[in-house]
Amino acid sequence: MSLTDSVGRNRFRPTLTVLEGRENPASGYAASGAIAGGLPLVQVTNPNGSILAQFVAFDSSFRGGVRVATGNLDGNPNVVDVVAVPGPGGGPLIRVFAVDITTGQVTQETTFFAFDSGFRNGLRVAVGQIDAVGQETTGATDLGPPEQIIVGADAGGGPRVSIFQLQGGTGVQIPGPLGNFFAFNSNFRGGVRLAAGEVIANTSNEDDVIVGAGPGGGSEVRVFAPDGSVVRDFSDLAVDPSDGVNVAFAPATGQIVTDGLSSDFSQRNVSLNAASLAVTQSAVVTTTTASLPGTTAPLQGSDTAPLQGSDTTPLQPTSGSVPLS
Repeated sequence: MSLTDSVGRNRFRPTLTVLEGRENPASGYAASGAIAGGLPLVQVTNPNGSILAQFVAFDSSFRGGVRVATGNLDGNPNVVDVVAVPGPGGGPLIRVFAVDITTGQVTQETTFFAFDSGFRNGLRVAVGQIDAVGQETTGATDLGPPEQIIVGADAGGGPRVSIFQLQGGTGVQIPGPLGNFFAFNSNFRGGVRLAAGEVIANTSNEDDVIVGAGPGGGSEVRVFAPDGSVVRDFSDLAVDPSDGVNVAFAPATGQIVTDGLSSDFSQRNVSLNAASLAVTQSAVVTTTTASLPGTTAPLQGSDTAPLQGSDTTPLQPTSGSVPLS
């Protein structure tokens, strides 16, 4: 297991401890979101790379782009859960869709706000098993504890990160130090980029939260263990600090991957972006939104008002959260 920067240099290589495998049916499925400028399309692919489903996550008039993550949020082995959040201009809206892995049918599971409904700078999102509670089983298959939704404010917002568990048809903030925290100094306004993975081996197979600083943050990357402690803190010196640093986790190699490109890792599907930006998309809008009641309400009004009130009150930094250098 190692940490790798944007030019492929190994930055850290700890001892690897082999743990039991995590049976997660959703782990082989991937989702992509369209970049800003076109339709907020989402595409879900099978483990073999073929397209399972494609749908519009938000109103077709929204042009801020969409960031996505997949996981097992409720223990249902027959679906892959897709979490979609808007890019710049959208409210702090989280939408969760269930995609049937056999038919590709898409159903909206829930929608809720991550922060005050006034925030409109966009979000970043990841999914991980941060709080290993609520063991889920289906027949003889051990699905492991359900995973959680990790969201953070994008550039223009503070470095706030919140983690939600699906419960009672909506997202409920998890207890503990990682339920709601500032990844960097509370005055930083470059936002955060997110990933999750088991960077530090542990017996419960819980993931760590990987956070990259947004523009102006010195390309700093921090890894938070489930107990809230900072277990890694480094900078990718190959990334321009003015760009911010994207983060991702590669489970097959145990590596943290970073770069300073303008798009989120989930927005790099070339064919999806081409489709999103194409002029003739009426057929896509018609076929994908008809079966998704409630998913096409425009991001207007309370969904897009500015961040204000309690969401700008600084939180106490977590252990090890010092000002960015």
